[in-house]
Amino acid sequence: MQKLIETFKKHRVLSILVLISILSVVYLYYYSKQRVDIASTPQPTPGTYLNILNIDHPPGIQESIWTTQAIGFTFKQDINLSSLEYTVIPIIDTIPFLNPDNNTLYIRPKRDWRPNVNYTLTIKKLSSVSGAESLTTDIVYSFEIRPPKTIMSY
Repeated sequence: MQKLIETFKKHRVLSILVLISILSVVYLYYYSKQRVDIASTPQPTPGTYLNILNIDHPPGIQESIWTTQAIGFTFKQDINLSSLEYTVIPIIDTIPFLNPDNNTLYIRPKRDWRPNVNYTLTIKKLSSVSGAESLTTDIVYSFEIRPPKTIMSY
């Protein structure tokens, strides 16, 4: 051990370089192993799921005199309306339709949303026009229409 210390003192610069090299090799080994582990984690394949961009109107309580307003779901891709499966709880007759660009799905009641009733709309299945993209999870949207407390006149 004494001889090793003397050698270290004589060749201080060389010893420091060797030590740094050893630490670098250990660091690089650990870093490369960590990257391999991250890379092997399954990731969603781009282009296989529908990208929702916007939901119009906001969820929750909405004060409105318009009880037939449609709820709009805008997607990045064009939508295939015939692939749609959805539910509305409590049950109410609804009409689904698309905008002219085929990227916004609207769902509106045949008559009226009943005031002060909490509705939950769940889109269970939907795919793009190409069929390459579809929902990976249900879209659940809850809302309630309440009449305004006061109606302003001009």
